[in-house]
Amino acid sequence: MTQVVFPEVPNVRYTPDEDSRALICLDPKAKVFSADLTAKIINESYSGCSVALAENDELSEGALVICQTGPLAPLPAEVVWCRVGDDDQLEVGLRYIE
Repeated sequence: MTQVVFPEVPNVRYTPDEDSRALICLDPKAKVFSADLTAKIINESYSGCSVALAENDELSEGALVICQTGPLAPLPAEVVWCRVGDDDQLEVGLRYIE
């Protein structure tokens, strides 16, 4: 069951199910979606999500990607922040671009 989390941020964040994964395509202009990376979803909102994955040199602030979470269609997204998490994984904030 999904639990609602109310942190001190402007958008409501939703905690995903434990095994939820995001698929990330590193080519923002790809005509056909193909996942280059798989990441664990940390939280989701209507405007984006945050994910954790093994370190990757191709993801940095400002990078454009395509992201698919759950049953949603793949959406273009921008990397808005990156940091190293507690377990030495890369944590990335993605904002969907409409």
